[in-house]
Amino acid sequence: MNSNQTPQITPDEILFELVDIGHLLFPNVPNDFQFDFIPTEDGLWPALNNLSGNPLKLEDRTIPVENAFASENELLDRVNAYLQALSGRIEEEVGKRIVNGALMIQPVDNDGAKEVWFVDRDKESEDQEENEGIVRLKRRFDKSELQSLFFTPEFFTLWNKVKDGVFDFEQRSGTWLTQFSTLSLDREQRLLVQDGTPVGHLRLGATYHRDSQTMMWGFAHENLPEIHRCPPPVDAMWQQPGLGLFQKPELIISEKMAIRLVQTRASLMKNIDAVIRLTHNGEHGLLDFMWLVEGISST
Repeated sequence: MNSNQTPQITPDEILFELVDIGHLLFPNVPNDFQFDFIPTEDGLWPALNNLSGNPLKLEDRTIPVENAFASENELLDRVNAYLQALSGRIEEEVGKRIVNGALMIQPVDNDGAKEVWFVDRDKESEDQEENEGIVRLKRRFDKSELQSLFFTPEFFTLWNKVKDGVFDFEQRSGTWLTQFSTLSLDREQRLLVQDGTPVGHLRLGATYHRDSQTMMWGFAHENLPEIHRCPPPVDAMWQQPGLGLFQKPELIISEKMAIRLVQTRASLMKNIDAVIRLTHNGEHGLLDFMWLVEGISST
């Protein structure tokens, strides 16, 4: 993996992504944490070799990420990709690629702000204290900026309240769908059909473009009539700060995360019996349509 495998985003954006990923890698949302990295085997790029941190709270533990939003290996791969991209950006500025060092995230005051440091620990670097390194990049994120993260303390507080209902809905959704041997979509009427008989009304929960890893919430698809879209998150529950995953129309996230978010919204809506995913192979690649299904009673 090298820096070419990440989008051409700015160093500030890379730091922001790394803070977000760190929140998923710990069993509790961390107050401060650190990624230590060493050179890859070929010596050309940084590679994560240690992760440490202290929790914001000892209560409100999250469930293991394997079961919720992403695999640990996927998250670690993303950390390495972003560390390498950041090292490449710094090389463009100072003429030196950082392959041995640390990324440090720590609170700086009582108003919720945090500082992120990218530290060079290359033994050949000049003017550095032993084992301390040289700060090559430093950025302060204030509280309002951090509330734009996806995986915030507010998100996990909500998740811990609703997760049991989400998992229960996912089981009920699967059970509801298995009662039908064959299903098709009436695109004009937005109906789920079995053998010509409508069995469910459909609302678009979201679309997910696999190549770009881009999810767009159904409420943002203004080409569809409002009745056929998942409603926007206008309730007070969804409007609190720190819940950008549900508020932003478009997200760049993994497929597993996208599915889980749609299941979460669906589980908290009235009269939704299932979520069904239908894939379209178009000229721009695979596009998943995640439909919310309101069952039609046969009686």
